[in-house]
Amino acid sequence: MKIAVTGEGVTDYGAKEYGTTEWKWGPVAIYLTRIAEQNNVKVELYPIPREQVDNLRLQRRSLMGLEGKAIPSRKFAELMKRENCECGVYFCDADRETGAKNSSKKDAENQLDKRYNEVMLGLKSECHDKIPMIPLRMIENWIMSDLSAIEKVYKKKFKKAVSLNDCELLWGDKRDPDSNYPKNYLARMIHSLDKKYEEEPMNAETFCRIAEQQDLETVREICHRSFERFYNDYIGMLQHGKQTEERLKRTGSKDFT
Repeated sequence: MKIAVTGEGVTDYGAKEYGTTEWKWGPVAIYLTRIAEQNNVKVELYPIPREQVDNLRLQRRSLMGLEGKAIPSRKFAELMKRENCECGVYFCDADRETGAKNSSKKDAENQLDKRYNEVMLGLKSECHDKIPMIPLRMIENWIMSDLSAIEKVYKKKFKKAVSLNDCELLWGDKRDPDSNYPKNYLARMIHSLDKKYEEEPMNAETFCRIAEQQDLETVREICHRSFERFYNDYIGMLQHGKQTEERLKRTGSKDFT
């Protein structure tokens, strides 16, 4: 099953390796691949760079009534059509105000719903399977949700008890290393394991290593507002795609690849 994927940055969906045509995936691909494997579905991920989405020019009438993330997601849907991709995943963060203070649970959930509905509206332009993939805050909130995965990667146990029951709500000032900004919070968690990890980079490679070790059921439970929604949408896409492929096989359609 071929799935087009776009995102917002190197640390989520990845980027083209410097000086090559090869795409180096971020943790978004780890989640998509692992969930598919658990459901006995083989997927081929096809990257559509954010720059390609941003630079696409569409007729004004095709964007009428759209705002916010509905506009780039509509462009993504059009690019999917041009690349002959039947399935697609549009990744974005729900909250991008990096200097803001931590908002309330209700405000955060409302923001997530707003972003989700915007993306869904944009994706409805074509009759393909397309879903949003939107953390309540950032993908780092998902990455930190399974403490045992972090301990496995670094082969160290946390010295102090860490409670992450509401880790997907963590937010704060990006510029303040002591804030609850997810990337800063995760950095402090890893650095606390051992002095030798005090310079551990918060990059796609680090996030992928952790995502590979995560118990996805734990991520679903801890990040039940956003990861669980994505998970259920994705399972629906995989099931529909699998049924479509099986039907095409039975009928011997030339459209099946």
